Amino acid sequence: IDLSLLKNTRLWLSVAVYYAVPGVFTGANILAIFYLTTVLGLSTAVTGAFMLLYAAGAMVAMLISGAVYNRTGAGRLFIISLLLHSGGIALFALTDSHTPLYFIGLIYLLTGTGGIAANCAQTTALYDFHGTQLNKASVIWNINRQVVFSIGTAVMMTLYQTLNAVAPGQAFALTFLGGALAGLIPLIFLVRPQFRTSLKPAEEIIRE
Repeated sequence: IDLSLLKNTRLWLSVAVYYAVPGVFTGANILAIFYLTTVLGLSTAVTGAFMLLYAAGAMVAMLISGAVYNRTGAGRLFIISLLLHSGGIALFALTDSHTPLYFIGLIYLLTGTGGIAANCAQTTALYDFHGTQLNKASVIWNINRQVVFSIGTAVMMTLYQTLNAVAPGQAFALTFLGGALAGLIPLIFLVRPQFRTSLKPAEEIIRE
């Protein structure tokens, strides 16, 4: 594994974004299943049905990223996606037993649409590599894809257990907010001019 390839801006930012979106969502979704069934008292059938809305949002995300990636560049799509995804997770903190089902459905739809970043990251991660370097970069990316879900789940569950020990009545809400904040970490780099330049649209690169 040639970790020196992570010096490439597109690759390491894509790795970070993948942790922030699919990784965080995996942990948040497992937590949400327990929250919806044990705290809000929803049936497993209703809880599972919300994933259909997430899938619909993910499909929209795939269509959007495929249609505009070359024109807008990964940077803008990453930023929009992170805001949508973290915004959806944060909304879980506003729910309670009186929350209408359509509101929870909108949360899943919003987080699914926020999956734009996952699609863009897969394209952007290997954008600068060719030949043998492409093979090496692919190894790093595929390992990242395998472990990100486990790490995201472990972090969210650990955060919940910690908060549940000190503030049991607010543990779920605070964990969702914590996950939302974690999902915004890549914005620290994406809003900087030097990183936006490295993630400029493919059409602009071709013109240059």
